Amino acid sequence: MQCPCAGQSCPVRPTIRGQPPVVPYMRYGHSTVLIDDTVFLWDGRNDTEGACNVLYAFDVNPHKWSTAEC
Repeated sequence: MQCPCAGQSCPVRPTIRGQPPVVPYMRYGHSTVLIDDTVFLWDGRNDTEGACNVLYAFDVNPHKWSTAEC
């Protein structure tokens, strides 16, 4: 399966009541895996925020980020 966002920015839709959308910050040293239609993003760090231990999930059909339940 090829990601429909390959080579381009994926749109991010705002959440209910104008809250900011769930989007992971830019990082390096992370791991990703595609399972069915969901890309999981784990770990990594950047020079501003430091290390991240939140598991993010990106559903490729509605182009929506969320934090995954462990």
